[in-house]
Amino acid sequence: MGISKVGGVELSDRLYKICCSNISLLCPLSPNLTVIRSDAKYLTEELDDYNVFYFFNPFPESVLRIVAQNIMASARRKQTRVFVIYQNPLFKDALIKTGFLCIKQFSQPSLLWRDLNCADLFYFDGDPSH
Repeated sequence: MGISKVGGVELSDRLYKICCSNISLLCPLSPNLTVIRSDAKYLTEELDDYNVFYFFNPFPESVLRIVAQNIMASARRKQTRVFVIYQNPLFKDALIKTGFLCIKQFSQPSLLWRDLNCADLFYFDGDPSH
């Protein structure tokens, strides 16, 4: 088992180029590490390669809702389970309202980092036979 593919999405052209440069320098022999230059809300079939998603509060609530719906549609197409790890979950209700279940909350309060040490684990099962 394990991780077979890691991908990222970057909207900013400048940050996308930095990310690509870092990948080529740090992981030159890793063809399964990719970054896509796109607005995440427009990704659909590209999501089918993944079943675990990590967010560090990357979007406004309206965009997170669209991305969550696209991830759920991907899970239904593949008839599989997907997980979202959402650190600093400011808009976790957007995931819950779209149909994700919050199955675990992690918290390590810190005076320096406040909510940054908090993360929630969400789950959606796109396989109707489960």
